Amino acid sequence: MGESLDCAVAVRAATRHPGRITALVLTAGFAVADPVLGLTAQLIGSLGRSGELATAARLACLSCWSQTELAELSEAEIDARVAETRADLGPALSHFDLVGRVDVRGDLARITVPTLVVSPTGDRMVLPATTRRLADGIPGAVFTELPGAGHLVSAAHRADWLGRVRAFLSRAAGGVR
Repeated sequence: MGESLDCAVAVRAATRHPGRITALVLTAGFAVADPVLGLTAQLIGSLGRSGELATAARLACLSCWSQTELAELSEAEIDARVAETRADLGPALSHFDLVGRVDVRGDLARITVPTLVVSPTGDRMVLPATTRRLADGIPGAVFTELPGAGHLVSAAHRADWLGRVRAFLSRAAGGVR
């Protein structure tokens, strides 16, 4: 199971250790960064390294929450999410540098296990079209959209996501839960 950058890790695990993987679930993933993701990751990383953690956190929140999700938050709730993101951002800056170096496109055709690819339709960091390209590169992958969800699948969308994952794994992996 992978979400965002972790999808590349899951893809590599599936191709390097095929006997250990029985199914894949990839959410908000990419095989290679598109220009939107690349620029966003570069900007967040650059801002963070220059000490502008508050600004980097604001950009990360803007990119990771869907437009609808953000519009429903009060100013105080947005400030709380920015503060939470800022607290976590320092150790995660290398994560944003790695985004531009990931390229698992050559691995996709070698995936032989049942694969579910979930695209949050409100994702502004990894665009839905990019997640769709990930699915298109994997033979037999099942692609599904998670309406209204942002890059970080929020609590409001987790039950829907989990239901889709459980249904897929029950069908694809003979009842794995």
